[in-house]
Amino acid sequence: MARKRKRVPEVLWRLFHQRARSLAETILALVPQLPATASGCRCKGRRCLSCSGEEAISFLVRPDDPSDYRKLLTGCFVVVSENAPPLADFDPAAGHNDFTCVWQDNRSSAVVDELTSPKWTILLKRVGDALMMYLLKYTSLFLPLPRKKHHQISGSPISDLLQILQAHA
Repeated sequence: MARKRKRVPEVLWRLFHQRARSLAETILALVPQLPATASGCRCKGRRCLSCSGEEAISFLVRPDDPSDYRKLLTGCFVVVSENAPPLADFDPAAGHNDFTCVWQDNRSSAVVDELTSPKWTILLKRVGDALMMYLLKYTSLFLPLPRKKHHQISGSPISDLLQILQAHA
């Protein structure tokens, strides 16, 4: 049986329409898809998001993944900035040392704690530095909270956009 797709939160849908998607959908849309043969891929035939073709989701989500990681992929919503450049340097073989170092020098905060949690570490290992940095730099990320609310952890504050829209109404 197919899984029911989570609905985009109403406020995000009203503001961004189809640009608001789950984290998993956004990642799959951003990664350049190569033919299903891995021969020309940077992963050198090990299989990755880029060369897995229609089965790319099985690289991102695996049967033994923890439930909080799965919830991150389906419950976190993402809006890619209209000014975002294309993802030019996707390297599935890239490690995650550079990204980790960025966060080790910062003081602890709820956002840093979230982004350094095990579920984000799994995501980083699957998508690599370039895609993770792209997500943090060029998207607005909205994490689920209780009662169908979301907490924005990156991107231009949605409250600024709402104020602009209300001023023009």
